[in-house]
Amino acid sequence: METQMSELKIHPVSEIFPLMDDNEYKIFKDDIASIGLLQPICLHSDGRILDGRNRYKACLELGIQPKFETWDGKGSLVMFVISMNLHRRHLNSSQKAVIAMEIEPMLAQEAKERQRLAGGDKKSEKAKKADQPQDIVVSATGKGKKSLKQKIAEPIPQARDQAAKIVGTNKQYVSDVKKIKETAPEKIADITSGKKTISQVKRDMRKDSNKKKVAEAAKQAPLTDQWMVTSDETMIPCNAVITDPPYGILKETWEPDKLEKFTCNWLDKWNECGADFFLIFWSQRYLFQGKQWFDKFLSNYSFQQLLVWHYPNNKSPQSRKGFKQTWEPIFFYRRKDSEKKIKIEGHEWGKELTDFDCHVAAVPQTNFNGVDMKQHPAQKPLSVMRWLINATTQKGEMVVDPFVGSGTTGVAACQMGRRFHGIEISKEYIKIAKGRLNLYGKE
Repeated sequence: METQMSELKIHPVSEIFPLMDDNEYKIFKDDIASIGLLQPICLHSDGRILDGRNRYKACLELGIQPKFETWDGKGSLVMFVISMNLHRRHLNSSQKAVIAMEIEPMLAQEAKERQRLAGGDKKSEKAKKADQPQDIVVSATGKGKKSLKQKIAEPIPQARDQAAKIVGTNKQYVSDVKKIKETAPEKIADITSGKKTISQVKRDMRKDSNKKKVAEAAKQAPLTDQWMVTSDETMIPCNAVITDPPYGILKETWEPDKLEKFTCNWLDKWNECGADFFLIFWSQRYLFQGKQWFDKFLSNYSFQQLLVWHYPNNKSPQSRKGFKQTWEPIFFYRRKDSEKKIKIEGHEWGKELTDFDCHVAAVPQTNFNGVDMKQHPAQKPLSVMRWLINATTQKGEMVVDPFVGSGTTGVAACQMGRRFHGIEISKEYIKIAKGRLNLYGKE
């Protein structure tokens, strides 16, 4: 069938619209098999297909003799193809922007051709005069006359604006999709097919760029001796343990098979670290079991209170049997003989570092920009970690995270002038954490 398809070539203008996806094409082909070809395939005068690529392919595969008609050549070829296809397709604004980008140079070329046929650059005096700015006399109130004259010229429509208007999309989207094509042409196919919108592709590009920067930064030696990230799980003395350990709610390779045993083991080891405080992010699902494990194995510590990290959750609920989750608990434990205060003179309160209470600053769970570009499925926003570190430690003190992940706790600690020791068993995340600390961990 492919050799038969090559018997008729496709006119480039017809390719501004994407072909049907597999599911659409199957339904379309079954329809033609059932009732036959109702609408003829339109050809250019040179014999190339202008409209009906899917119909032609289906006819050949089904062994049906295609019906043809020839375009009459009147008006704009681009506008003809658009008028024949735009109303048939369920295209989103991003897909339309790709089409607008494709037709923009075609519209400009057609305009030049019309100009050439009308006499080239030799305009009539009347046409030249129409192009010149006209002197308009206006008064400050809009009435009467004013001596100050303003030259006001009617703007000439741009091909981009015209293309966007024709297909019914935002002209900014056309500019965006042009930039995407220039910098990451391989991503245009995702927009054309409808798999991703322009916004999603731009987000992916930002994420790719951030990952590249982090990967490059990871190759460098630590820019300061203020921090360390290691796979050595040896317990070290510190002033605060602030961590987001695995707690059995994600389908990741690093999630423990036996959550209770895993949790109790690391708690028992770090119980002797001498830190004034433990701040442990945890899961609502295992809220009460976790409290029992913490109380038992952090025997040198007393439960002080439960903090709440509140975040907007725009995702659909996993089940309508319960309420959508918009918070996570943070267990706060104090060493039994510690009198250390939370609010200490000289701390930098203000901005996102709001005065201490049991409610941690509400910030988005997922942020796709800069330092908060997500590179770990359980990554927390930087501002949450800054809030906790600022409240519980002083400059120069040691903060430890036994489950460093992508290194957000370390970045926050270094930015706040603390020392940091992070532990991570994944080689991949060690590289990411080191890169992010080199890139963002500056005071």
